[in-house]
Amino acid sequence: MDYNKVASEVIEAVGKDNLVAAAHCATRLRLVLKDESKVNQAALDNNADVKGTFSTNGQYQIIIGPGDVNFVYAEIIKKTGLKEASTDDLKEIANKDKKFNPLMDLIKLLSDIFVPIIPALVAGGLLMALRNFLTSPDLFGPQSIEDMYPAIKGFSAMVQLMSAAPFMFLPVLVGISAAKRFGANQFLGAAIGMIMTTPDLGGKEAFWDILGFHVTQTNYAYQVIPVLVAVWLLATLEKFFHKKLPSAVDFTFTPLLSVMITGFLTFTVIGPVMLVVSDAITNAIVWLYNTTGAFGMGLFGGTYSLIVMTGLHQSFPAIETQLLSAYNNNGTGFGDYIFVVASMANVAQGAATLAIYFLTKNAKTKGLSSSAAVSAFLGITEPALFGVNLKYKFPFFCALAGSAVGAFVAGLTHVIAGSLAKRLGKPEGEVLPQPILELCYKNDDLGDPMINNYHAQAIGLASAEELDLITKQAFEINEYLKELFAQCGLTLVDFKIEFGRLPNGKVILADEISPDTCRLWDMATHEKLDKDRFRRDLGNVEEAYQEVLKRLKAELNED
Repeated sequence: MDYNKVASEVIEAVGKDNLVAAAHCATRLRLVLKDESKVNQAALDNNADVKGTFSTNGQYQIIIGPGDVNFVYAEIIKKTGLKEASTDDLKEIANKDKKFNPLMDLIKLLSDIFVPIIPALVAGGLLMALRNFLTSPDLFGPQSIEDMYPAIKGFSAMVQLMSAAPFMFLPVLVGISAAKRFGANQFLGAAIGMIMTTPDLGGKEAFWDILGFHVTQTNYAYQVIPVLVAVWLLATLEKFFHKKLPSAVDFTFTPLLSVMITGFLTFTVIGPVMLVVSDAITNAIVWLYNTTGAFGMGLFGGTYSLIVMTGLHQSFPAIETQLLSAYNNNGTGFGDYIFVVASMANVAQGAATLAIYFLTKNAKTKGLSSSAAVSAFLGITEPALFGVNLKYKFPFFCALAGSAVGAFVAGLTHVIAGSLAKRLGKPEGEVLPQPILELCYKNDDLGDPMINNYHAQAIGLASAEELDLITKQAFEINEYLKELFAQCGLTLVDFKIEFGRLPNGKVILADEISPDTCRLWDMATHEKLDKDRFRRDLGNVEEAYQEVLKRLKAELNED
């Protein structure tokens, strides 16, 4: 690409005197114009190096492509004499005369804070995927890669640590980014995040006695909203003290007072209140997903690209980080399904664009659609969305339909394992829409054969009323154990319990709950922590049992 030539053609098309300000993002030139009606749209549409144009939020945007846009922008700055500006600067210029919009301002705020830390979260997520790849059985054989090659277990454990760190210390990352956005010292923002996640915090059962008041020593690891509010307060206090304190003491006492007051109010007021709000938001989203399931994901997938066009998707990282943190921390929900939906939408837009490539005979359109398709498959959909699919309309709606179907299919997941998986021909790990209750006759001589309700009644093992009681109690136990183990970071895949009868005829539960009677998987890694380690010769049986015991003790606050 001839960057000088492209820059000249863009300037000529939009009008040099019509330019107010210019910036660029990863793929686009972003321009603020005096009058967008003066743009020679035909000239830009016929330019082989311009992959599309659109106007939004007071900005006229020209899609150039990743990498190339940097050099074209530099040439435009040279030729026009405009001052270099960031995308944030451009937004302020574009919004000078616009009316206050609380929703859009909130979206912009969240975007400004969370977008910079996405690379760290992406790194953590991919490391988590690598860990799962190394520890998941049945990928290349009955054993996991880690178990087939024990020499890499140390590396695998290191990957596990690296994958967890960005989420565990998320308040530190948010503290840095939020401090920059709110105008506070970024290192003080990091300090607030560190204070909220320090290992010295004793947890919900520990407290400080301050003048007779008990202040809970809550650790805010994995949390987002509490640190956002805390850093906002930090920024407010820092600005206040900078104005009020004499310059001679400002350098020393402004950081001291800002951090001390923010820290105290965080543990006494902000943290407890915002933790409730944070949990409520996450639980509401998880409830919505649990309620609508695949249909809700299908609807979300069908509208995601429309949401992208409005810019509302910029607020999703805040929700995603809450979902990921909830899942990684205590197993709440199913993780970040928003990312899954976004992936479906990106691939669908890329596929529609690729179809245009094969169908069109126009050389420029063919070149644009091929590069736009690749970009969409890699997560950057603007060239495909604005440069191709919206232009021809029908491919755009086809992409919406494809995204809806893909998200719907992605939502059809729920866990199945062990012998049941083999009997039903289901892959181990697939989650069923409802729990399954199976009856077995406890008889060593017969090999504990599987029976149904009719068998049980026919041979006098239990009456219909007793079977109803057993069924009711089994499902109640299932719900309790699922929640308990989830709080320990464990997935309860299945379990067995034994019922017997007292001499007086009363049916009672008489069994243990342990890794010998339950299938338990680590939520983050899907590592088996139960008797399957012995059955499948996976090794570390004792260590796995001890890990389950350790987590249960920690959850139940037992020594």
